[in-house]
Amino acid sequence: MEPSRGKLSAAAVLLLMTTLLVVAAMRAVEARDCLTQSTRLPGHLCVRSDYCAIGCRAEGKGYTGGRCLISPIPLDGILCYCVKPCPSNTTT
Repeated sequence: MEPSRGKLSAAAVLLLMTTLLVVAAMRAVEARDCLTQSTRLPGHLCVRSDYCAIGCRAEGKGYTGGRCLISPIPLDGILCYCVKPCPSNTTT
């Protein structure tokens, strides 16, 4: 007995929906990064994120890396921002 196309289509849609729900749940669980402007590399021109990351780790405040990002303040340049996991919000 051969399965009908309708049943195969329904099974494919169900599998797709299940996969999308799992991916959405995984994204919700991922830790978010908090950014803080580096005090060790305060210049207006961050050239390489790997150098920024080294400087941030050397600050010793629990930073896991760093990124060169355009400052939200106009004409302030590309600054080094240190990265560390944000504290989780646990409410009971």
